Amino acid sequence: MLRTYHHSIEGFFPHKSKSGFGSFGFSIYLDPIIAKKFYETRVTPHMDKEFQDNAKCIIKEHFPKKECDNVLKPYVFHRGSLLIQLCKVPGNSCDIGIDPKPLEDFEAEHDRDLEFTPHNVDDFNQASILLSIWLNWFNTSKALVSEL
Repeated sequence: MLRTYHHSIEGFFPHKSKSGFGSFGFSIYLDPIIAKKFYETRVTPHMDKEFQDNAKCIIKEHFPKKECDNVLKPYVFHRGSLLIQLCKVPGNSCDIGIDPKPLEDFEAEHDRDLEFTPHNVDDFNQASILLSIWLNWFNTSKALVSEL
């Protein structure tokens, strides 16, 4: 059976860092075909609330309440579409997202994978919860676009 994959996760392991900070970064590559479907699908306020609430539930299970209060919206949707620009968890600006220039290029061409890159991922807990909420977004979004 031929399987097709819509994303690829690379570098999900600790990296050596002189400072110790940002040592748990990883990248996720999103296939341009499904990324385009997400980009062309609008997010309603109800959908946005459901996505945010689901991510907050995941985050609250793994971080102290005080830290969770700093992440009001774990997902940042790109221009009102189902495509996220980034997702974040508690920490010092800890997120994984698409840099602005590749996102602009994607909007014009839709011809290459979108790379989600890490920012300030300092420990395994942050990395694993970022991956969890990213996968939650991806799997839910994929189900939504297949229903349309």
